[in-house]
This record gives sequence, C-alpha cells and structure tokens, in this order.
Amino acid sequence: MKPRGNMERPEDQLIEELKKYVRDNGISCPAALAVANRLNVSPAKVGEALDWMGVKIHGCQLGCFGK
Repeated sequence: MKPRGNMERPEDQLIEELKKYVRDNGISCPAALAVANRLNVSPAKVGEALDWMGVKIHGCQLGCFGK
C-alpha cells in the first residue's frame, strides 16, 4: 500500500482498521462496509481512504467493481 497523489491523508484509526482486512492489495466490499459501520464513518470516506492507500475493492455487493 502506498499513498497516491495529492489526496488528504485519512485518519490513522481508519487506515489501521482497513489494513487488518487488506489482502493482496485488495479488500472485499463487505469488509469495507463493516469497517465503515464499526467506525461510524460513511462508505464514501472508506472509499476515499482506500483510494489514498492504493487498495482495490473486490466482491462488490452491487457488481460495480471487479471480481
């Protein structure tokens, strides 16, 4: 995981929680949503943090992202 572009750094707590679920530079959609719920942040904020981390979402429950 490496930070991308000029994005603002997400909160450390969010980054550390997401790192627990990242495997092979990816995270499942259900895991990302669970982190959002657990930390009481929006899924969009989690998505922005994942973008900043350079992590891909897979297993999207809506079929929006790759497998």
